[in-house]
Amino acid sequence: MAALLAAAWLMPNEALSYEKDEYLRKSIRGRVFLAYETYDTTYGSQKNASTKFQQTYSLDMKGNLLSRNIIIYDAGATWNLDDYNTNSSTTNSKATRYYARTTILPRSAIPLTLHWSTDTSFSSMSKNQSASKVYGLDWSARFRTLPTTRISAETAENNSVTILNKTNRYSLDMEKELGPTKNYLNFKEQDTHSTPSGDSTNQYTLNINNKTKIGRGTDLTAGITKSEARGTATSTNSTVQNSTLQGISLLLNSKPSDEFAQTHQYNFFSNKNGGNTNEGNTYTGSLIYNIGRAFSSNISLNVDNSRADSQTSRTKNNNLASKADVRLALTTHWFLSQHITIDNRTTNSNTPAVNLDNHSIFKSLTALNYSRPLRWVKLSGHYGAGYTKESYTLPPSSGKGLTQDAGVAMNNIDVTKYAGFDTSAKFRRVENSADHKNSSSKSYNLSGFNKAGRKYAAVSSSYTKAFNKSWNRLYDTSTKSYNLTANSNYFRYTSLGYTMANSSKFDSINGISKKSSKNFSLGYKRPLLSGSFTSALTYGVSNSTTRGIVIATNAKSAAVGYGRKVFDGTLSTSFDYSSSHSVENATYTADEFNRVVSLNFSGNVIDINKKHATIAYGRTIFRGTFSSTFDYSSKHETYRFTFRDESNQKVGLRYARKVFSGNLLVLYNTSTQNVATLRQEYLIKDTDYSAQYSAMLFRRLSWRAYYKKEMRDTDINSNFRHVTYYSNNFAYQLRNWSLTAEQSYRLTQSQEGRDSTEAKMLFTAERTFFRVF
Repeated sequence: MAALLAAAWLMPNEALSYEKDEYLRKSIRGRVFLAYETYDTTYGSQKNASTKFQQTYSLDMKGNLLSRNIIIYDAGATWNLDDYNTNSSTTNSKATRYYARTTILPRSAIPLTLHWSTDTSFSSMSKNQSASKVYGLDWSARFRTLPTTRISAETAENNSVTILNKTNRYSLDMEKELGPTKNYLNFKEQDTHSTPSGDSTNQYTLNINNKTKIGRGTDLTAGITKSEARGTATSTNSTVQNSTLQGISLLLNSKPSDEFAQTHQYNFFSNKNGGNTNEGNTYTGSLIYNIGRAFSSNISLNVDNSRADSQTSRTKNNNLASKADVRLALTTHWFLSQHITIDNRTTNSNTPAVNLDNHSIFKSLTALNYSRPLRWVKLSGHYGAGYTKESYTLPPSSGKGLTQDAGVAMNNIDVTKYAGFDTSAKFRRVENSADHKNSSSKSYNLSGFNKAGRKYAAVSSSYTKAFNKSWNRLYDTSTKSYNLTANSNYFRYTSLGYTMANSSKFDSINGISKKSSKNFSLGYKRPLLSGSFTSALTYGVSNSTTRGIVIATNAKSAAVGYGRKVFDGTLSTSFDYSSSHSVENATYTADEFNRVVSLNFSGNVIDINKKHATIAYGRTIFRGTFSSTFDYSSKHETYRFTFRDESNQKVGLRYARKVFSGNLLVLYNTSTQNVATLRQEYLIKDTDYSAQYSAMLFRRLSWRAYYKKEMRDTDINSNFRHVTYYSNNFAYQLRNWSLTAEQSYRLTQSQEGRDSTEAKMLFTAERTFFRVF
């Protein structure tokens, strides 16, 4: 309590403003926080009562000695006292913190900072007391001709009843520019010792980095890192292990001109932990070289080699991946391209489960390309021939052969003023001469759009056909699709839309799959009777066939909405309806591939119907703001021989206004949900209403009151849950004291017959001060 009396004595009547530089003058800042809480609960015949008293005192000082340029300091203390009492126990806890920090010559080139802090805590429940102490220094040196240097040293001690851990940390940071180079060095070391176990560890990390500007647009960055951890274990259950980590990294970035750019990066790492070793190196590089339209190239290479050794196994991974793309212009419209891909992944291990895995891919494709824009069309085409080789070790598989790739396209075909067209065709074939695993693919596309009459309607359509054939019939596929889209905003206030899509696919796993759909939409929006009216109508049919199951669906939806000013308020209404009807049929037997077993059913009906309506109104009433909403929704689902009906009605009211210089907010919400299924039918009713009022009773006294009632009733076994909650909060500003008092009560009732209550009282007092000397 001595600290409390001292803080109260030093408190001024009025707070002073902060200085821009808080160390120009001496200052003291204090805080007192007191909180007392009572918490009583009952559940049936069980009663529990608890009280808690929390005290927090803090005092912080900062300023300078002799001069702002000679010595600055920060110092402070914090005391926390908590007393917690229940029916059966009493717990007392204490925590204190003291700290001090000073900087000598803070604005010079060699500032020295000393810091110290200590924390102690005690809890009567565990009968344990813990303490921690941290002290150290930071020194910086900034000279024009010498490296910028920062040295720090810190000792941390953590002491509990049975264990004492002491950790020493040291770090060195240096930075220096020498001509075109920037050099960085970072060294960290940490020693940890535990008593009475006697376990100790020592760990250090060294990082050295150099960035050199070699020439125009060219930088070389090099880095070295090394880390080592060693420990001494004297206890039988210790897990201390020795480990080392070292690495090297090189990065070259160069872009001397807009035509040429290159990047090369190399990394090496080695990590040893106990009896395990992991090491490897990686290289990533890329070259980009462009000379206008005549020549361009992009080459990349990635190499990743690693090895993992343990006491029982050894595993090696060698990965190499490279890509090269070269483009050479022969004439204005003809150019030659070359693409090469090499990917090789190998894993070797002396463990039988892993053993050997080798996967390699080589692809080369040389193509002759043509591109020429004409007055009425843009022509493009290509033909390529290449070689492909791919092999696996697990599972045994390999293949090699020739590749042919061809394509032609005509874009923006302008042969008539009424429509434009795009068309393309592609062909690809891989011939495997080793094991006749040949494959081929073809695709055709034709699309068109209207140019004339777009103020009436915008129409576009496309047709696509593709074939994929493989050496294994199970991999054969063929697809065909076409679609049509038309939209029109020609009629005033009206929008029309129509889409049609059809697709079919064949593969030897699922057989023939078909999908077709047609959708029509109509939208209307216009001013009406000083308001705004909107409506929308959609209708669509679809059919799908997959694995012998045919589903035919038709869906429709309609929505209307209207909003306008009514009786000095705003009224908005909306209604939407959607319905879908699907029928499942299947008559299917197994075929030569034994893909499916026999299916035979018909007439499975899936019906989903939804309705939703909303009415909202808002206006100013009795100098306040009133709003109300009514919401209704229903859903009906039928599937085969089951059904589910669900309807929900919601009503919401909101009112807010100024009352006696305060703010009043009242909310009311109620909903009724009806659910009916094949086996049961039940009703759920939810109602909640709340009121909140806040006001300044006097110039320094504010009051906030809150009340809420929640009720849920279900007609299954008379289930119900009612919750009543209210609270009062008072806040008073007494000079520099902030005083609050809060009272809350909660009552929960349910069908179990065991009502539960929660009652809480909370009082807080807080005082802060700031004084400059």
